[in-house]
Amino acid sequence: MKELPNGWAVVKLGNLLESIVGGSTPSKANSSNFRGSIPFMTVKDMTERFPNKTVDKISKEALLKMPSGLAPKDSLIISVRMSLGKIVRPRFATAFNQDLKVLNVKKGINKTYIEYFWRSKWNEIQLLGTGTTVKGIRLDDIRNFEVPLPPYAEQLRITEKLDSILELAGRSRERLNRIPGILNRYRQAVLEAATRGSLSAKWRKNNIRIFDWTEVELGSVVEDFSYGTSSKSEKKGDIPVLRMGNIQQGKLNWDQLVFTSDPVEIEKYKLSSGDVLFNRTNSPELVGKTAVYKGERAAIYAGYLIRIRCGDALDPEYLNYCLGSPQGRDFCWQVKADGVSQSNINAKKLAGFKFCLPPLDEQIEICRRVKILLDFGENIESRYKATLDRLDKLIPSLLSKAFGGGLLPQNEKDEPAEILLAGIESYYASVSDVPKESSYQKRKKMKSTKESLKEIIDQQSSEKFTFADLLESSGYDYESLKELVFDFLDSDSPPIRQIFDTVSREIRLERI
Repeated sequence: MKELPNGWAVVKLGNLLESIVGGSTPSKANSSNFRGSIPFMTVKDMTERFPNKTVDKISKEALLKMPSGLAPKDSLIISVRMSLGKIVRPRFATAFNQDLKVLNVKKGINKTYIEYFWRSKWNEIQLLGTGTTVKGIRLDDIRNFEVPLPPYAEQLRITEKLDSILELAGRSRERLNRIPGILNRYRQAVLEAATRGSLSAKWRKNNIRIFDWTEVELGSVVEDFSYGTSSKSEKKGDIPVLRMGNIQQGKLNWDQLVFTSDPVEIEKYKLSSGDVLFNRTNSPELVGKTAVYKGERAAIYAGYLIRIRCGDALDPEYLNYCLGSPQGRDFCWQVKADGVSQSNINAKKLAGFKFCLPPLDEQIEICRRVKILLDFGENIESRYKATLDRLDKLIPSLLSKAFGGGLLPQNEKDEPAEILLAGIESYYASVSDVPKESSYQKRKKMKSTKESLKEIIDQQSSEKFTFADLLESSGYDYESLKELVFDFLDSDSPPIRQIFDTVSREIRLERI
């Protein structure tokens, strides 16, 4: 760890926590455990910093059997198995499963500072994950993280600054995430205009041409359809075998290739420049995607593709645009045969695709214009990806600066972290150093305090009240009151019982 500013200290995370509490899962053999209204958090609910709900709910009976009980509202909840590095602060009290832990921060340490520290350790957390199928992080590794701890006032300044910057970053990300959808609609609008005649209307007017497009079936304007090879490909070989994954947004992508060296296969399935490749088997959303092979390098094609060889009256790129247009996508959706997880369109169905065919010179002009417009869209997409990449790098950079003391100027008047830590240590030592009573003294005192507590319970203004209400009105310390309450609950004739309040979503006590 690099040198820190004056007044900072390096402390193990475990020394800044009161406890790390693990969750559990009610028995799924009893289906009634999951027929309730109590939030039950799992990794799938950790999709935002401040979750507002959970997918699963459990019953109050299930909750009462869980050792961990409810994590209070705004607890720091981390994932220790699967999706390592995630941390959330739910806006509600929630039960949680065994893949999650609650970090209970000591008094005197800013909770948000610890939250951001955990976020800053994302890469290290991934490296610490162990396990073959599901990676997890050990409690000792969590406790042993070294935290650069500034004075308390500096903790507040850092978290306020990070909150402000990251809120702006979040808004920027929301706006950026709209761009792919906008670009997709833009591309579809371009192809719609291209294949309906409006994109080339001005060209026809300037060239004194009438609208002489004719509707044709694909089978009438191509030389043939051919299915690709079903032979197994290899990681290395003489020439690539193009597969459905190599067709991306109407173009061939030459990444993640497989190969063949079989001369018979190469001769039978070799591609010629201008061949259109149609993806005949894929998910319902992707089946029917196309690209034009332009002779970039020698290649053959795999069995999930159909090679279309166009006739003299049909430009291959124009056919590619037609099949990728809203009309073409709708055709694929209508004729596909759905299986368990994939859909299929055979060559016979493909041959029945109807579309409007302009004269060849107009097709060429349309393709020229479409390319210009789609290139413009790709330029915007490249800029979008570059901006998103910079934004992704900004957050780790900010966190690194924050926990190295470089985010904000230091204030020499701040009380050093060492004094803060000494105060925290003194406080917790005073709590734990209360002299222990003998068993006889405890029984004698408990008898009298039980009677007093019973009177306090009877004096509560409502039949239902919280442990905090009882703590405030009784004047007892937390641990003593907890012991008395549990002793009441375990007695043969308890004056109170535990209930789950569905309105406030918290455990309450009810006078009997």
